[in-house]
Amino acid sequence: MSNEIKRIINSIEVPSDLGRRSVAGVMKAKEEMKVQQSNPLLQKISIAVLVAAMLGLFFVGKDLIKSFTSKGNFPIVSEEDALNNSVFEDSAPESGAIEIPPIEMPKTDSNADSDMSALIIYKGRVYEETASHIQTGLAKDLLKEKLATARGGIDEASGEDDYQEELASTLGEVDFYAVKGYDENFRIMTYNELDGEVFAQFFENLNGISVASGEDVFGKLKLSGKVKKAAYRRLDDWYYSRENFIPIDNEEVLNNFIDALYSGTPKRTDDGNYPSFNNLTNKNFRELTLHLKDGVVVTLDVIEDGYVRYGHMPVYFEIEKEVFQEAWKLFQGK
Repeated sequence: MSNEIKRIINSIEVPSDLGRRSVAGVMKAKEEMKVQQSNPLLQKISIAVLVAAMLGLFFVGKDLIKSFTSKGNFPIVSEEDALNNSVFEDSAPESGAIEIPPIEMPKTDSNADSDMSALIIYKGRVYEETASHIQTGLAKDLLKEKLATARGGIDEASGEDDYQEELASTLGEVDFYAVKGYDENFRIMTYNELDGEVFAQFFENLNGISVASGEDVFGKLKLSGKVKKAAYRRLDDWYYSRENFIPIDNEEVLNNFIDALYSGTPKRTDDGNYPSFNNLTNKNFRELTLHLKDGVVVTLDVIEDGYVRYGHMPVYFEIEKEVFQEAWKLFQGK
């Protein structure tokens, strides 16, 4: 790798709101790796998880930014174009919508180390690891047709050409499939069986899209009318990966909350209102876990001020005040 690229990589800023998740992810990955040393496939998966957890960022630099379009072409995007969204000529957002570029440019320089998130490139789209997972015993029930085999080829030393290759990934060689009930342009699933054990993981494409309302995200997740059970936990339990989930037993209030997600107003996380994870506490943060009837488990970040966020999207949603307050009361249990 050239000195210039190294310089660019080292200048990428680490978003402050990833700190808590990164630490928790690393802790969890390390624990999982202790029991996976004898399994080559699991070792590969653990390494990918650990690498992704360190910062939760793409391995990108000013001269290494890619625009992955639905047409399958991969133009290199300049910093000015990326910030002005001028490369999305055929996908102009609706009035009031927020456009999420395929990869966002860092806003300031820092001396952060480089990292990447787990990803697969398929039909010109970037599918990333998600805030949803599938219950292991039900994964096979969601398999549709095999789409392709990811071939690996992307690691910390990858250059421009590697990111332009169809089916490149950070995962090594792994089969992936369409998922029953979900648009393959949004979600795909890797699936392997080894010695009677199932290893399945979702990857989702939520970049390079316009978000006009919560429907554009939560509609893809198919939440409405499909929640079987729900629970929440506080910040400390989430941070230390403690399974201290408190069940939610008011179905009516919960369903009203989920319906309100669809009409939520999108806002950028850098608008000054959405709090940094450094400002979150057990009082104002809840991780909400939704178990869907098809076995999918979706996690959402819920903030006391009326905000909900899915995964690491640079967008959060402001929920109708009265509905949110009723739901927030449910999140104040033991």
